[in-house]
Amino acid sequence: RAALDALTVAKDGVDGSAVYLYGEAWNMGSAANDALFTAARQANLAGTGIGSFNDRLRDGVRGGGPFDSDQRTYQGFGTGLYTDPNETPDPADAATTSSGTKIPYNALTDLYYRTDLVRLGLVGNLAAYELPSDKGSGTPVLGSDFGYGAAYGSVGVDGRQAAGYAAEPAEVINYADCHDGTTSFDNGMWKLPTDSTMDTRVRMAVLTMATTALGQSPSFWQAGEDLLRSKSLDANSYNSGDYFNAIDWTGTTNVFGTGLPVTSGDTAAMTALLDNPANRPDAAAMARANQMALDLLRVRSSTPLLTLGNGALIRDRVHFLNDGVDPTPGLIVMDIEDPATGTPDVDPALDAAMVVFNASPQTIVEKIDGQAGRAWALNAIQAGGADLVVKGVTFDAATGTLTIPGRTATMLVLVASATPAAPATPAAPTGGTAAGTPVLAWLLLTGLAAITSVGTKLRRRSES
Repeated sequence: RAALDALTVAKDGVDGSAVYLYGEAWNMGSAANDALFTAARQANLAGTGIGSFNDRLRDGVRGGGPFDSDQRTYQGFGTGLYTDPNETPDPADAATTSSGTKIPYNALTDLYYRTDLVRLGLVGNLAAYELPSDKGSGTPVLGSDFGYGAAYGSVGVDGRQAAGYAAEPAEVINYADCHDGTTSFDNGMWKLPTDSTMDTRVRMAVLTMATTALGQSPSFWQAGEDLLRSKSLDANSYNSGDYFNAIDWTGTTNVFGTGLPVTSGDTAAMTALLDNPANRPDAAAMARANQMALDLLRVRSSTPLLTLGNGALIRDRVHFLNDGVDPTPGLIVMDIEDPATGTPDVDPALDAAMVVFNASPQTIVEKIDGQAGRAWALNAIQAGGADLVVKGVTFDAATGTLTIPGRTATMLVLVASATPAAPATPAAPTGGTAAGTPVLAWLLLTGLAAITSVGTKLRRRSES
């Protein structure tokens, strides 16, 4: 990082400080926990400006982990956990502590835990950010104290790490799939109920993309994710060749169901899914997903409120509403305040933006904390966009009641007025200072994929 910062246009032909440096930064192997040296791992990158892949949000939205023996277990926020359970029975225990105590598994607790991982990812995985309700308990918890790992990140379970570790949002890259692992569409094929319609699969795939696109950190989409990319359930495709890794950029064909992966897995279960023609995306499904995904990118680039670019400013302006004791399963409401009297006034066109997710199948109608009397409206992009369902999002200013259809992600806006906007009631954050978004370019260190910048751009690359 220091070497890049020393590069100048006059001397080297490039402004090195504008280059975004990032890597995987996993805490693993013989160097885990700095056993051999101070490693460039997630927990050590705070304050460096170096980006790291956020496996916390990934596991929160996808469910489970990449090395689970049965991919059908442990659904996630974006794959139907608790609100749309699949046919696989829940495990009896979530994990066993180092002292031998078994921690029972509870799907609702797991959903609250994974929803909090998504919330924390939306605000840049900041160590100093305070979530309002630790796993639906109503007790606030700092990102650095919120656990990540087996059994809801419980203390005493081997492998537990702090969920929040960043000082600035650019030190985290939010993603749901990349490289040689199971694609988001294939992950949903495993974890959603087997009788899910293609419309359900499209909506949950787009909702998964929205958890990165509508957050404060750089948003990373694997190449072809917007086209419901499949590798025919291949979970380790680094050596599987073009047959499983191919992408049809015309959106005409899809790899799903073209063959049984050569890598290991439950052959019988894979065959049952791959042989069902209803599970293979057709051109219409891929086009719909692509158009909805493009609308998400347009929403992201429509306001700088989604890319505040500064940890202190995020803590000051971004608050989660309706997250107290036993909150509504599948609902996330993220309020981003931008009063005209604020310093800075980040977006003169808006007094606030509200990002909302409903990951459940049912429409949610709910009064939103402190929002009565505020004229929230669906953003113009989705109001005129490809998704007909999201156009059913409404807000009743008289009562402060939000209506959001199932399996929907959106942003509402509060158009700037002559009078200062009222602040959201639950927030008690620390102050911050203004900062622009520094990320202007990328240095690709890990091969592959598609990344949206902290601001507006999308670059597509095929996997190597």
